[in-house]
Amino acid sequence: MKWCTLAVVVYYVIGPALAAGSAANALKEAEEHNNRGVHLAAKGQYGDAVEAFNSAIRAAPEMVVSYYNLGLAYTRMDEFVRAQEAFETAVRIRPENGNVWFHLGRALQSQEKIQEALEAYTVALRLKPADPDVRFWLGVASWLEKDWSQAAAQWEALIVENPDHAAVPKAWEELPRAYFNLGTARRESGDLDKAVEAYKEALRLRPDYADAHLNLGDLYGDSGKYSLALASLRRVEQLWSDDIRVYLGLGVVYLGQDSLRLAQDQFSRALELDKRSAEAQYGLATSYLRQGKVEEALKSALQLLLMAPNETRSHKLLAFVHEHNDEGVRYGEGFRAEEAIRAYANALRLDPEDAGMYFSIGTIFGRNGKWQEAYRAYTQALVIDSLHAETLKWLPLVEEKLREGKEVQR
Repeated sequence: MKWCTLAVVVYYVIGPALAAGSAANALKEAEEHNNRGVHLAAKGQYGDAVEAFNSAIRAAPEMVVSYYNLGLAYTRMDEFVRAQEAFETAVRIRPENGNVWFHLGRALQSQEKIQEALEAYTVALRLKPADPDVRFWLGVASWLEKDWSQAAAQWEALIVENPDHAAVPKAWEELPRAYFNLGTARRESGDLDKAVEAYKEALRLRPDYADAHLNLGDLYGDSGKYSLALASLRRVEQLWSDDIRVYLGLGVVYLGQDSLRLAQDQFSRALELDKRSAEAQYGLATSYLRQGKVEEALKSALQLLLMAPNETRSHKLLAFVHEHNDEGVRYGEGFRAEEAIRAYANALRLDPEDAGMYFSIGTIFGRNGKWQEAYRAYTQALVIDSLHAETLKWLPLVEEKLREGKEVQR
């Protein structure tokens, strides 16, 4: 995102000196140099203006306005380090000057010293409450620091307080994205309710914001609010009918509702848009399997393995399909135990620290009466995760079977 310069630069002219004696003469000289610098800057003669402001400072080193004007001139020359130095001197002399703090922030931001700029803008806003330029640039700096909440708050305030300000169109343009990014950040941090609020704010400002509808639909789906999820995703479908993410999202929601044929249709539609979509193939295999269509599920699982051979879930899904017999019953008579174990073994080569897969292998062995092998697999699961609940639940049964058969090997 690019930001245009919207603040109006004002050089300050000094009135007649009121002091007496040599101090008055020095101040008068400084005023003359300063005012000459202002006139030069107004003509775009910034180099000459800098010389005039420096002459003013030599005559009256404590005259804040000369440092301020010097900083502005350097800013116009894109000499931001020198501008920063001038503004910093000015705030040391008169720290209550909000204008100087604001332009110090601009000089710092132009050097990509964003955190320092934020601090300067914050002081400026304290000294100049509701100043529209300060609000806008504080929002910009907050955006650059990924503080979406602060950016949104400042731009909202700018729009409400100063609707005719030159920065308002830019704020209106970027504000929905600030809320969208805030929603995404909150989602990543696990604050899902706040994420929903942020996405809703983005949609309040831009009702056709498809990405916000999409993420909101995903959030609703993850929370089990399937009707709301469907409403959001159907809105995205109206906006982006050829976006695969719509149909992946709808497929996941229908799986959550146990509307398996509808889920199958959505994942199939996704594959029509992108035949190489591993997500769609995974969802399609899952929807087939849950309908008891084991043959179709196996074809999809094998296709997924071709698409993503280095993803653990590809092998795990294949193993899971093999755990079902032709009637769709998991561990039912005739299920493909050897194929399932082989698939889990391939998955463990990619992720050897998955206790759940060792538990699954142990369960397959147990279903086939191979208690010693089941015991070894369960033991390995507990080596990885000593609190693995399913293993702790079923291990006593395996140990009992071993004792019954007098096969325990200590």
